[in-house]
Amino acid sequence: MQDLHMHSQYSGDIAPGEGASVDELCARAVERGFSTVAVTDHFDIDGIYEGYFPPLDFEGVRRDVFAAKEKYAGKLTLLYGLELGQGPHMKAQAEETLARYDFEYVIGSVHAVRGIIDFASTAYDQMTDGQLRGLLDQYIEELFELIEWGHFSTLAHITYPYRYFRKHNRAYLLPQGREAELAMFDGVLRALIASDKPLEVNTSGLRQGMGCPLPDYDLLAYYFELGGRKLTIGSDAHFLRDVGASIPEVCEKLRGMGFTTLSTFEGGRETLLTL
Repeated sequence: MQDLHMHSQYSGDIAPGEGASVDELCARAVERGFSTVAVTDHFDIDGIYEGYFPPLDFEGVRRDVFAAKEKYAGKLTLLYGLELGQGPHMKAQAEETLARYDFEYVIGSVHAVRGIIDFASTAYDQMTDGQLRGLLDQYIEELFELIEWGHFSTLAHITYPYRYFRKHNRAYLLPQGREAELAMFDGVLRALIASDKPLEVNTSGLRQGMGCPLPDYDLLAYYFELGGRKLTIGSDAHFLRDVGASIPEVCEKLRGMGFTTLSTFEGGRETLLTL
């Protein structure tokens, strides 16, 4: 089994003293029977450069990951990764960062669109329905922009805004019904398939009140229907208790839908493993 989306204590959205070390994450993954994991700490580039988020200690992460690679050799394959948020917002700086470090695996994320800090911290009660619908439209446009830019290994949690629209009682602004949702993401899924990059299945929704992974099973079935076969899977764990959370049962569901492989990126090269 693999968990290719985990955050250590270096991620800026984890309060000091509350996160887990890279070593602790690896030990828990081995304990839970995982064979491949990735440490993918946050680098939301615009938020960091503009001072909204603390900078990432790249050297610290790299030191700890490579120490853990040596310690767990033969027990666990550990990928040196990064979750890069909003790369196209600051392309030159993002590309410089990716060139400077030897990441094996880069998660491409859109946590924010231009004009907001993050969907997680948006002041929903101060925005009109029209403004929020505009953010959703802009979000889809920025997913297209990220796919076209292409400096990532897998496209993360494409229904990310759903979590916060529901939390703030604006779920009625989300696409209502399966057909509306498929129409909203149709172009994104087709563009991703054409790019030959995987889609991430993020299991965090199952422990955060959504009742499904991100994206949900309807979108995953549609992705398969369109010809999409490449997937990665990750828990998006920010704490030890969530390492590998819900991955075995979601993998079983994916097998039932017809998926047969998961992508991994040891050494930075994509290879397919049996699901």
